[in-house]
Amino acid sequence: MLCMMLASVDAPEDKRKIELLYEKYNRLMFSIAHQSLQNTYDAEDAVLASWEKIIKNLDKVGQVDSKETKGFVAIVVKRTIIDMCRKKKREGEVSLDALEGEEPSTSDETEHQKIEAMELIDSLPQKYKEVLLLYYVNELSTKEISQVLGLREGSVASRLSRARKMLTKSRKEVSA
Repeated sequence: MLCMMLASVDAPEDKRKIELLYEKYNRLMFSIAHQSLQNTYDAEDAVLASWEKIIKNLDKVGQVDSKETKGFVAIVVKRTIIDMCRKKKREGEVSLDALEGEEPSTSDETEHQKIEAMELIDSLPQKYKEVLLLYYVNELSTKEISQVLGLREGSVASRLSRARKMLTKSRKEVSA
């Protein structure tokens, strides 16, 4: 897989950067994908698609061995997984239980609630959705998120609080 990725890049310094990124983060990427998708083949597909996105946005990657880069890589993988699940959902192939990493539910009501929750989260502005993903999915602290996003820790806490309030408000509106 690494050879295919390197073939798509011309500059030697970019090739070296991709090699270093691959060595450092490929296992983490697969772990995140497999934990969410609970399927080795889908996880491999998600990682490959994520690498394509990372290579296209290689200019956004600074130091290979930094928390910002680790956060960037994790966000790319999570967004790729969400995109894959949306695509499969449109095609009628996926249960959102797979995204949650839980056993498939037999309750249509529970399934409906999960779909609503994903839609509510997806409807949030990007800056709030990103903080929620880093906090709840990637389990980063507010301090780590502030470093990854280049924000003050208080700003991260405010965004988390506002995102929670938005979700609560949206949920009440949907159920009303």
